[in-house]
Amino acid sequence: MYKNGKMEALPLPEDASEGGASDINEHGIVLMQATVGGIDKQYIYLNGARLEIQLPAPFDNRPSLKRINNRGMMLGDYFDTRASLRHPLVFDGTDAFDLNDCIDAEARAKYELVYAYDFNDQGRVIAAALDRARQSAVAVVLAPQ
Repeated sequence: MYKNGKMEALPLPEDASEGGASDINEHGIVLMQATVGGIDKQYIYLNGARLEIQLPAPFDNRPSLKRINNRGMMLGDYFDTRASLRHPLVFDGTDAFDLNDCIDAEARAKYELVYAYDFNDQGRVIAAALDRARQSAVAVVLAPQ
């Protein structure tokens, strides 16, 4: 399948000390990260163009976007100063949401989402949550309403 395939170098910003790519969707949109001046920045790359992603506050606090689905929604995490730890987030290009704020009150009382691994085009998320009673991690699936 890849024999004699083409390779394209994904350009980082000139002043980046390091960087990489974490995902690509079926439209060819690549999700990239780079460290510029000691700050981790997020980008999308398509057809030779790299655009910096600007997350709204408070999600702009050390964000790390790792997945992009075919609808252009991005999944990652950020540092939540209220909880003093990283929380998973979803970003649709305009608005960002802490996934802990998106689950119902009963689930939120039992679990705290700590990491989101992946999601599909319907918005179903596979994640890890802290079971508050047992103080152990469990796998969960989140389904949007």
